[in-house]
Amino acid sequence: MFENYSDEPIYNVKAVVGQSGVTASTLRAWERRYGAPTPPRNTNGYRLYSARDIAVTRWLKAQVDAGMSISQAVNLMQIETHAATVIERVDPAKKMPAAPGQGGEGVRHVQQLHDELVACALSYDESGAEKILSEAFSLFAVEDVCLQLLQPVLVTMGERWHRGETSISAEHFITNIIRRKLLSLISACPPPNRSERIIIGCAPEEFHEIGILLLALFLRRRGLNIVYLGQNVASARLEETLAMVRPAMVILSATTIQSAAHLLETVELLVLHKAHTVTIAYGGLVFQYMERMRAHIPAVYLGDDLIKGIERTIEILDDPAAAPVVCEPVPATVKSAADIYDKRQAEIVLRATHEMLTEIPGQSAPLHHHIFEHNRQLAMALGTALRFGDPQLLTQLVLDGWSEPSLLEAIPNTREEHDLAGYITHFRNAIQQIVPDSANRIIQSYLDASGGGVAV
Repeated sequence: MFENYSDEPIYNVKAVVGQSGVTASTLRAWERRYGAPTPPRNTNGYRLYSARDIAVTRWLKAQVDAGMSISQAVNLMQIETHAATVIERVDPAKKMPAAPGQGGEGVRHVQQLHDELVACALSYDESGAEKILSEAFSLFAVEDVCLQLLQPVLVTMGERWHRGETSISAEHFITNIIRRKLLSLISACPPPNRSERIIIGCAPEEFHEIGILLLALFLRRRGLNIVYLGQNVASARLEETLAMVRPAMVILSATTIQSAAHLLETVELLVLHKAHTVTIAYGGLVFQYMERMRAHIPAVYLGDDLIKGIERTIEILDDPAAAPVVCEPVPATVKSAADIYDKRQAEIVLRATHEMLTEIPGQSAPLHHHIFEHNRQLAMALGTALRFGDPQLLTQLVLDGWSEPSLLEAIPNTREEHDLAGYITHFRNAIQQIVPDSANRIIQSYLDASGGGVAV
């Protein structure tokens, strides 16, 4: 973006102020907060700027004068610079070609790379997968490879598994290869140019980390100071880490209804102890589909995609007050009922499953597993609705079916005892027998309040 300007440091601050129109104090603030520009110093400790630094400063001032905030201008510059960065030995102007014939002779298009990487995953070909990844990252910008190749490959592998076309082992195999590559890219980043630390990790019981790992990589490539904690970050350990690291921000991720409930509990715990010093944010696939959950989490939602997450994170770092948190607190009585329910959930599932099986002649192992699994899904849905204090979530979780296939789709209606109403009836009975009266009334009310969606 500024490759044609000399990077020889020969100009003092006065010269830069005269040529750019930016005051000396503003220059220092931009350097301190955003690392743009970051001039070296001479033997006497005075800053010396290059023609490239002056060009950067002029460009930033023009964006600010046009109405951008300085953080937005720096972010835009970094994105455009990364898009044009020379990656190892290849022409920086190249983008990932989407189809044959694009990108020049001999350059393979993204669908070809995608298909070959999927083939390597299915055949457990580690060296082949590594070769394809090395080729992609040597040819194209890191962000392009991550968004246009790696994410689609993981989606394809997940869809193949759900259709029964491959094993979960193959999906885990390629996921771990990609994970290893992303971690190496983070390690290869230059030192951060901002001092504020950001803790990033997965909520308790969350093991799908590629999305949050991509966010950590992209933020790190933009000069932010990332402390990446990985999968399944326990609440108690996170509190200890906060006390040691003293971050400006914590970002947590969840992709399942179970981990979303754990994320809520973790955020509530952090808010209780650290609300005055730390901005807490979150994201993840489950919150895109279950938007109702967002209203009950006392933290900042970063958005539905990685680019929005990057922009929102930088905006919050620049001005924490720009991220007000508005949520509907869960009543203490419902929290108490949720705690009791969680402790007895396994027993409820077993009781409901047993009652259903006693009414069915000619039981078989597959049938037993089928009924148990759907009672378990119903139990998770009800537990999540209680934890978020929102009975309408139960309808959405059961009918829309966060799991694959959805609970309603998976239950055959060929026999009365197999339909959804049959599951609900036996589940109600099990709760009535196991849960104490005070909590029982609240839990039953959630089944009632969910309306015709559940009580069919």
